[in-house]
Amino acid sequence: DYRAKYLFISTHGSIDASASSTSSSIQASFTLVDDHYHFTVNSFNLNIGDFNINIHGDFFAWLLNLIKGLFTSKIKSEIQDQASKAVYDDLTKEINKLFTNETNVFPVPKTNFSVDYTPTAQPNVTSDRIQF
Repeated sequence: DYRAKYLFISTHGSIDASASSTSSSIQASFTLVDDHYHFTVNSFNLNIGDFNINIHGDFFAWLLNLIKGLFTSKIKSEIQDQASKAVYDDLTKEINKLFTNETNVFPVPKTNFSVDYTPTAQPNVTSDRIQF
C-alpha cells in the first residue's frame, strides 16, 4: 500500500508486482585458507524474464499505469542488482563467518580427550555434494 501527499494533492492505493520465466545460477568455490575453509562466489546470474507492475488506486494510479513502462525496466534491473549484491557480499560474508567462528576442536564428553578436525585438504566438490 502507498499513500503520498504533495502540497494539496494526496493519493493512495496499492502496488502489485509479478515476475515469471525467472532463472538464476551460481558458481562458487571452497578453498582452504589459514586452517579454515573459505567460500567464494565466482559468478551469479539472475534473469527475470517477464516483470509486471500493477498500480491500484485513484486517478493518479491510473496515470502511473499509463507511464509505468518508463520505470518498470529500471525496477527490474535494480532487483537483479540487489540480488547479485546480496549473493556476492552478504551470502559470502555469512558463510565465511560460519567457517571462521568454528573452533575445530570437539571435546569428547566425560573424557580427557578431544578431536581436532582442523581442515588439512581442499574440499571435494561433486555435482551432488561437498565433502569436507
